Amino acid sequence: MIKVLYVGGKEVSIPELQGKNVHVDYVQNGMIALSAVQTSDFDAVIIEDELPLMTPNRLIKELTQTGVGMPVIGLIRSDERRKGLLDDYEAGLFSYFEPGLGDGDQLLNTLRSAKQFHDFKKESP
Repeated sequence: MIKVLYVGGKEVSIPELQGKNVHVDYVQNGMIALSAVQTSDFDAVIIEDELPLMTPNRLIKELTQTGVGMPVIGLIRSDERRKGLLDDYEAGLFSYFEPGLGDGDQLLNTLRSAKQFHDFKKESP
């Protein structure tokens, strides 16, 4: 089972993950996400384009600075966010996903890679 924290302004369904042995917890903003990763063990964090209280780029930086080694995946729904991807990678973004592009397994494969990475980091000194 892959355990994911989804950060967005509202809870949305992710059809690409339905019936795929993925558990998704939803939080409404970056501040709650920062608290959640300190108290629960997630394999990855998925961040929406637009967040209340802080930008996705700032949340990526904050999450990577917590030291929990959790991969962060950006959900890209706008051209504006797509333009900021290089900045997000510099901040520590693991990968990104654009709903509706590619095959339906792209997000699942990205989450599997993120879980492997997270498990490896947990085992490393």
